[in-house]
Amino acid sequence: DHPEQFIYQRNDVRQWLEALRRNGKRLFLATNSRLDYTDLLCNYAFGDDWRTLFDLIVVDCKKPMFFASANDPNRRDLIHLTESIYAQGNSADLHRMMQGISGKEPMVIYFGDHIKSDINALKRQTNWLAAVIVEELEYDIPHIT
Repeated sequence: DHPEQFIYQRNDVRQWLEALRRNGKRLFLATNSRLDYTDLLCNYAFGDDWRTLFDLIVVDCKKPMFFASANDPNRRDLIHLTESIYAQGNSADLHRMMQGISGKEPMVIYFGDHIKSDINALKRQTNWLAAVIVEELEYDIPHIT
C-alpha cells in the first residue's frame, strides 16, 4: 500500500523507455510479480499510464523456470489475461510474440536485476543478450562529470 517505501519514482527511466519506443524499439516487461503488485509499483514509478510503455507485459513469470527449454516438462504456456497482458508462460513463446509484433526476428536485450533468476537461466536457454541492473553500485562507483 506504500510503494514509496520500496521504490523510487523514475521519470528518467520512463523517458528512456519512451525514447526507445519513439525510435521503433519494441518493449516488454517480464516480472515474477502478480499484476496487482506490478500495477501498484509501476503506477508509482512511471505514472498511471505505465502500460503504454510496453508492447507486452508478462506477470507471474516464475523465473527462472520462464527460461526453461522446450523439452522441460515444467515449462508453462502463456495465459492471456487482458489486452497485451499475459501471465506465466515461457521465453520461447514471448520471443515468438515479439517476432509477430515486430515482423522480423527480434534481437532481444534483456535487463535483469537478479543474477540467478534472470541472467544465468537466460544465458543457458536463450540467445538473448543480457544486461544486469545493480542499483547498489550507484553508490560505490564515483560519478563522472
